[in-house]
Amino acid sequence: MAALTCLRNLSRIVTASRFNSAKAINLPIFNASKNAHGRWIHQSTILNAERKYSKEHEWVSVENGVGTIGISKYAQEKLGDVVYVSLPDVSETITTDEEFGILESVKAANDLFAPVSGEVVEINDDVLDRPSLVNSSPFEEGWLIKVRLSNKKELNNLMSESEYEDFTGGLNQ
Repeated sequence: MAALTCLRNLSRIVTASRFNSAKAINLPIFNASKNAHGRWIHQSTILNAERKYSKEHEWVSVENGVGTIGISKYAQEKLGDVVYVSLPDVSETITTDEEFGILESVKAANDLFAPVSGEVVEINDDVLDRPSLVNSSPFEEGWLIKVRLSNKKELNNLMSESEYEDFTGGLNQ
């Protein structure tokens, strides 16, 4: 029971804090509560790794040397309803700041620019079939590609979430 209380307290502490470190984190958080019958119910949630952002409004989240890339909420809001997505093939190499795909919306067609370099190891087929996922779920279901990073130091050139919020705030003025 003491361990459960400790986990509950850790969950509150971690959930209440904001992660501002440069290191990506994936922490399991355990929540426990009593149901109507007085029994303990346990739930586990995984916190997302920290996302890094480019000035072109792409984000990358890295786990085990593989970066998941998508577009920011800010970008999808500015684009409007996405109706078509073009992505590179698996095993293609992408290079930082070079075009790797296209998003077409009801407003315009926009190139996608790689925030990092590496080999494409997976594309999100769901986004190809349902481009609207880019709008409805840009960080979860609407990711675009996964890339095995060729140079992890490139992440240092990207913005943290708070830096990106400051950057986009300046664009709205």
